[in-house]
Amino acid sequence: MTAEPPSTAPGRRRDSRAGFSLVEAIVALAVLAVILGALVPAFAQNLRTNTDSEKRTAAVAIAQQEVDNLRASSNWPSSGTTRQVQSGQGTYETVLNYQRYCDGGTCFDGARIVTVEVRFNDRTIYEVETVFTLLDEVGDQPD
Repeated sequence: MTAEPPSTAPGRRRDSRAGFSLVEAIVALAVLAVILGALVPAFAQNLRTNTDSEKRTAAVAIAQQEVDNLRASSNWPSSGTTRQVQSGQGTYETVLNYQRYCDGGTCFDGARIVTVEVRFNDRTIYEVETVFTLLDEVGDQPD
């Protein structure tokens, strides 16, 4: 009569080097599922936050470019003008509004309050408001 190897003898545990049992594998998968279930929403939120940040950064750059273009131009488009601007995330829309600047009932001829709104998918991403003033020419200064 031959004896069976100790790892497979009836009533004995298998050799610990043989691998995982089915129950151990299922428990490990359950633990992994719980951990991933907690981490995946955090990654998804981080992705949304990063995408929103990229859109806002692009919108700020577009608004700054629009303001710089106005500053450099003597021929402004009419107030309420919209324009499509292509950027890395897609197509943005800018809306330019301006009017004569008044403060406390006093209005200034050479000053305009300017608002540039930047939209993406019909949602305002960024809006900037500033006051532009015209400087007198050197020859127009009083003596």
